[in-house]
Amino acid sequence: MVGKLRKRYILCIPSAIGSIVQQTHSLFRDINGINHYAEYDSAKITYYPLNNKIANANWENIFIARNKILLHEGNILISFNNYILLSSVEAPIIFGKTIQVNDSIYNWSPSIKVNYSDRNKIVIQYLPLAMFKEKLTYEYALITNNKDTAWQKTNKPEVILLNAAWGKSTLLFRSFNNQYIYSDISKTCLIISPPFYLRWWFLIISICLLLACFYLYTKLKSKKKEQQILEKKEREKESIRNEFKSLNAMMNPHFIFNSLNNIQNLINKNDKEKANDYLVIFSDIVRQNMENIKTELVSLNNELSLVKNYIAIEKLRFSAEITIEIIIDDEVDLDHIKVPPLTIQPLIENSIKHGIMSMNNKNGHILLQIKDSPNAVLIEISDNGVGFEQSKNDSGTKTAIKNISKRLKMLSQMHDKKYALNIIKNSAETNFTDTVQIIIPTK
Repeated sequence: MVGKLRKRYILCIPSAIGSIVQQTHSLFRDINGINHYAEYDSAKITYYPLNNKIANANWENIFIARNKILLHEGNILISFNNYILLSSVEAPIIFGKTIQVNDSIYNWSPSIKVNYSDRNKIVIQYLPLAMFKEKLTYEYALITNNKDTAWQKTNKPEVILLNAAWGKSTLLFRSFNNQYIYSDISKTCLIISPPFYLRWWFLIISICLLLACFYLYTKLKSKKKEQQILEKKEREKESIRNEFKSLNAMMNPHFIFNSLNNIQNLINKNDKEKANDYLVIFSDIVRQNMENIKTELVSLNNELSLVKNYIAIEKLRFSAEITIEIIIDDEVDLDHIKVPPLTIQPLIENSIKHGIMSMNNKNGHILLQIKDSPNAVLIEISDNGVGFEQSKNDSGTKTAIKNISKRLKMLSQMHDKKYALNIIKNSAETNFTDTVQIIIPTK
């Protein structure tokens, strides 16, 4: 029997004959226009809320037959069993089931930590629970960096993430039944470690390597620049060394020329014995000088030997008119200290020729002192001659001083040491007018 419900108040419809349902059922519409369902017997009446679709349906479109309710919607007739009507009041339930990371399966956890290398495939499975075996629909959303995303539907109670981005995100999962009653939302915190090249230790190592490379590059560049500077200095030193040798060579003919003049003077005076002695010493001096000028520096002992020979031949010329005194500190190692060849002899010669020989009726006195001082040896030649003020225009004095001073300056550049020549004006209280001081560094 099929009956149509058209009234706005309670209509009691007995079960159809032959139905397995023995209770009495009622369908009614309240004054607010909402449809309701009721079961009753002689003792009581029980009311149930209806599925939203039926509860809000137009009264003229609802039909009842046996244990079914029919809803006419457009050109479609939808059938609802009694149990479907009642099941709509229960929301489905979702439980977490398992988590699969690549080929490994783990028990479900509200928080998942996955290595970046294992993020290729992550499967999160859920266990749904619904009343009366009703069909459920599933939805999930992935929230990353606190940005909401739209819900996406899936036919299975699982979510498959392929090549998930690293970082922290939240996976939301829910289900709903045919009456659009939703389950509670299941939340899963997904933490995927960053790739190794973004990890703090890799960044620190990378920065250290970059700094090391930069340091090595800077050092190599600096070393190359230093090498270029050294090569340039070496070329400059080589040029200075050649010029130094040239200056050394210039001193030798100057000395020989002066000595030959002295021998000529002795011969002119018919002093053959002194001339002969002069030649013997002179030959020895020439031999020493030829050996010395072959080298850049000679020992102070060799230089003094040459000086003593020169003093010997000068005494042959002047006899007692000139006294030469040599004082050497005991601390000075004459074999260890090196000086340019013909450094002291030209200064002794200048003292004799341009200082003492310019005096009238006065015996000359020359003092050669070799002193030890911190980090240097001082060679000082003093005389009681007219002084440099009176003989400064003498070309011989000027040439010798200039040559020695220039050679010492070159030695300073070649060896990065402070060689120097100073002219000191002595006070009136001393017996000497001027002092030429040569500084030979020992360190």
